[in-house]
Amino acid sequence: MQVHYKKTLYSIGISINMKPSEIREMKQEDMQVKLQEMQKKLFELRCQNVTEKNENSHAIKNCRKDIARMKTVLNEKRSGN
Repeated sequence: MQVHYKKTLYSIGISINMKPSEIREMKQEDMQVKLQEMQKKLFELRCQNVTEKNENSHAIKNCRKDIARMKTVLNEKRSGN
């Protein structure tokens, strides 16, 4: 069951719980592009959740957490830490 869950998330372009160390290795411009992509995916997931039955209820939560991690690392880089 869990393998299917991971394949579903990867198929729609959402990584599963990105680690902050993985995010810190990215360039700031790449992080901003990825952040925009993740926000679009979150919007699509929310639309799917309203319009049709969403078989993966944790995808929205995981996407929101990944967005928060990305924003945290972006703010760290901007402040110079």
